[in-house]
Amino acid sequence: MKIAVCAEEGHEDAQLSQCVSRSPFFVLADTEAGTFEGVRNPANNVNRHYGEAAAESLIDASVSAVIGTHFGHSTYRLLSNSGIAIHQAPGGVVKDLVAQWQTGRLPRMANGDPCHEQGHGRNCGR
Repeated sequence: MKIAVCAEEGHEDAQLSQCVSRSPFFVLADTEAGTFEGVRNPANNVNRHYGEAAAESLIDASVSAVIGTHFGHSTYRLLSNSGIAIHQAPGGVVKDLVAQWQTGRLPRMANGDPCHEQGHGRNCGR
């Protein structure tokens, strides 16, 4: 199974990135092979609709689950409607988060948790 972790860098020892749609990298973990691959988030190259761009890149990568902290409503909706499980983590290192996911210790989200939508008082700093 392939899962994606939103990360500050493109490797298994990278820290979790707080803002999914503006995460610098997605680290794709193949849980069967035990491999990790870092890919740049293409949403960082767009000025508008970056939540949709991030979600579409994860859908195109054929992931079964995504681990992150703040998922905007559109990102959450697109991933969820595509059958991708969405798991929330407050922080951590990619390889440890994958291990937590494998043992069922990461909660599944019930709805989006925006970090930079106007009026929510949060800003992902990107």
